[in-house]
Amino acid sequence: MEWDWTEGGTRQVTGSPISFSHSSPPTVTGTVYDVTSAATWATAVAAAGDGDGIRITADFSISAELLLSRTSSSGGWVRVYTDRLATLDTNVPYSGNYMTCTSTNRVDPATDGTSIRTVTLTGTSNVAALHCAQSAVGYWISGIKFTRTSDGNEAIVDLGATTMTQDAHLPSRIVLDRCVLDAAENAKRGLNPHGKDLLVSGCSIINATSTPQGYTDSVGIAAWRGGKNMLIFNNAVSAESECIIFGGGDPPISNFLAGTDVAIIRNLLFKPAAWDSDASYNLKKNMFELKNGERVLFFGNVLQRYRSSSGGQFYQYAFTPTNQDGGQTWARVVDVNVVGNYSIDSNEGGVLQINPQGSSANDNQGGARFTFAHNYHPHGSDDGQSKFVFSCGTAPDQTNWDDFHMEHNTVPCKETWFTIDNSLLGVGSWARFVCRNNANWKAPNFGPVFTSAGVNKAQLDSAFGSANWTFANNAQVTGGASWSTLAVSPYNNIQDTAANMFTAPGSADYSAKTAGPLDGGATDGLMIGADVPWVLTLTTGVQ
Repeated sequence: MEWDWTEGGTRQVTGSPISFSHSSPPTVTGTVYDVTSAATWATAVAAAGDGDGIRITADFSISAELLLSRTSSSGGWVRVYTDRLATLDTNVPYSGNYMTCTSTNRVDPATDGTSIRTVTLTGTSNVAALHCAQSAVGYWISGIKFTRTSDGNEAIVDLGATTMTQDAHLPSRIVLDRCVLDAAENAKRGLNPHGKDLLVSGCSIINATSTPQGYTDSVGIAAWRGGKNMLIFNNAVSAESECIIFGGGDPPISNFLAGTDVAIIRNLLFKPAAWDSDASYNLKKNMFELKNGERVLFFGNVLQRYRSSSGGQFYQYAFTPTNQDGGQTWARVVDVNVVGNYSIDSNEGGVLQINPQGSSANDNQGGARFTFAHNYHPHGSDDGQSKFVFSCGTAPDQTNWDDFHMEHNTVPCKETWFTIDNSLLGVGSWARFVCRNNANWKAPNFGPVFTSAGVNKAQLDSAFGSANWTFANNAQVTGGASWSTLAVSPYNNIQDTAANMFTAPGSADYSAKTAGPLDGGATDGLMIGADVPWVLTLTTGVQ
C-alpha cells in the first residue's frame, strides 16, 4: 500500500496488498452449474474451471462443510453466486473502491434477505460451513449467507485448509463479496482468513459469541494459521470479544507471520446494543488486536459501541507481540499504521495498549515502526481504565518497541494521560518514542506511572532513556495531574479548559477551536489533536 503522510495534504491511500484487480466482479463466460444441495455443490466444484459459474438456486442445509477444492488456475475465476444476483446488484451494488464505497455497497441481512441465498450448517460438529482444500485457488463468492443452527466451536467460514505446512498450501485468490457470515450466537468465530491473496468486501460478519456457549474468545475475523496479502474493506463486523485479531496460536508453517501485508479500510466494527446490559455477554474485549503483524494498515474505520468486560481491563486497540504457545519465536508486530479512525458511542475501557510481552512470557521479537495518528474519540467515560498503556516483559526482546509515534489524536483519558507501566522503568529499551500534538479532552487523575506526581522529564528518562523520547505540544483539560517540568520549553505541553480548547465540548465536538490554544499549536504548525473534519469526511458512509 502507498501512504501519503504529508500533513495538510490528501493523506490518501493507494495500491493494494493483493495481486488481482477488484474493480468489478468477474463475468461468467463458461458453463453454469446449478446447486441446490451439498451433493450438487460437490459435483459443481469438481467440474468448474476458469470462467465457469456455480449458481445457488435455492436455500439449503448441510450437515458437513462445503469445500472449495480446485487447485489449478490460469489466473481466472470460478464465480460462485446465486439466482438472485441481479437483485443483489440492484439493491446492493458492488463497489471496488475502498475510498468511496459506503454502507449502501454492503449487504445487510436485516434488509437484503431477498437479494441473497442461505446455506445453513446443522448439527453440532465443530466444522465451518465453508472450508478450503490445500492450495485451493480462484473463487469469487457473491451474495451468499452462511450460518448455523446449533453450537459449534469453529468459524462460519474458514479460508484455510486442514493441513498447511508450507506457503504453497495456503488457499489463494479467494473473494467474499457482499456475503453474510452470521454466527447466529452459535459459533465463536465468523471468518478465519487463513489463506493468502484474499479480498473481503461488502460483507456482514456478525454475532460471534463466547459466553452463552462457554467458549473462549469469540472473534469476527481471526487468523493465526494463515492470513497474508489481504484487503478487508467496507464490512460490518461484530463479536463479543475481539472484532478483528491476527496472531495467537502457533502457525503450522515455520516462520509464517499471520497479518502480513494486510489493509483494513473503512469498516464498521461494533458491539450490538442488545449486548450492553445483558450479563450473558460478559467477555467483551478489544475491537482490533495484533498479536502478530507486519505491514498492516488500519485506516478510516468506525469503532462503534466499544464495551469492556472484566472491570474494563481491555482496549479499543491492542498491539501485543505474542509467542502464545512457545513455538513462534519470530512473533512480532512491526510496520503498522493506525490512522484516521473514528470511535463513537464507546464509553468503557482503555484506548490503546502497547506491550511487547503480549499475553505470554515466551520470547518474541517485540515491536517496531508504529504510527497511531489522527484517531478521533469524542465519547468516553470516567471509569478507571480510560487510558493509554505502555508496558513490557523481561524476557529477551520483550522489552523492545522501537520508533513508536503517537501524533495528532483526540482522546478521552480520565485515569491517566498514558500509563508507563512500572515494569518498563529501568527495563525497557525503547528507541525513539514520540508522543506529540495529541489532545486529551479529559483531566486525567494520575501521571504516567500510576502516581499523582504528574508527567515529568525524570520519569520519561527512566522509562525510555535520556534523549530517547519526544513528548511535546500535547494538551489536556485543566484539573488533573500536571505536566510538571514538561509544561515549559522545549516541551510546551499545555493545560486549559475544554471550553477554551475545543469547538463545542458540550456537544461532543472536540475539534480544535478556531483561534484557541490548539489551533496552530502543534509542532508542525497544524492543530493539536486529530484533524477532526478530515476524519469525519474520511469515515462518512461507513456506518
